[in-house]
Amino acid sequence: MSDDIEFSDEFVENFLENVFDLWFDDALEEKGLGREDFRKGQVFLKSPFALSQFEDLESDDSDVEVRINDDAEVKLIAEIDTDRDYIEEGDPIYAEEIEGFEEVLLDEDKEDYGHVTVAKMEGFGWYFNFDLRYNRSYQAPLTDAADEFIDTAEYAKENEKWRAFVENAFHAAERMMKIDVIFMGWSAEGHGDVQARYSDLVNMGIGNPDLYDVFNQLKGKYRFSASYVDPRGDVDEREFDFNEEDAEEFLSVIKEHRESLEEEEE
Repeated sequence: MSDDIEFSDEFVENFLENVFDLWFDDALEEKGLGREDFRKGQVFLKSPFALSQFEDLESDDSDVEVRINDDAEVKLIAEIDTDRDYIEEGDPIYAEEIEGFEEVLLDEDKEDYGHVTVAKMEGFGWYFNFDLRYNRSYQAPLTDAADEFIDTAEYAKENEKWRAFVENAFHAAERMMKIDVIFMGWSAEGHGDVQARYSDLVNMGIGNPDLYDVFNQLKGKYRFSASYVDPRGDVDEREFDFNEEDAEEFLSVIKEHRESLEEEEE
């Protein structure tokens, strides 16, 4: 995440100080080293979501894994500007040929952890990269699922299949909300989990209030009367009332949010 933003010197200084205070100082001390001996380090923040969802991840695993110097395998994608016609694998790359670094490459078993990467690089000074979102590998399949539901909702709208529209628009909105919920490491096992935790994100200024409003209307107002009969008489399929104007409004919000996810990926 840090590659796309220009940080002030004060931010960088404070960030490094906090990272060392929280994690690297203890790791250095265990090795009998001081900050002057630090060359590179990585911190992996494991996901509570994974602990709650998958039995093969032991619940007593440490929430934080810290690696420094030779224990840290920092792999970066660099942008090269060189006069050389060809560079073979294994050839050295010199500092003057590197224009910048694009991203950190994480091993597959680490890609769902939040991470902080710091390296003291000769000729460049300090390099750092951090992405504190959990469960990033879930974004692609969740957006793929959302796309299918959006396509089906559009078909239902064009053919005035309003119950089908409500069901598919509901699932499209929920899939996209779930992305932000599990990025926080929160559980998203049921509709209620997603709804409650996304409400927290909206209150924090992170979530999309328009998407949340559409989801709430689809879930609480239209989906029940589209699909269920409540024996208490509170909900009855005969009372279902939905129209093209509602569909246009809801689909516009859902598709706009989907486009924002695409922009974030770029």
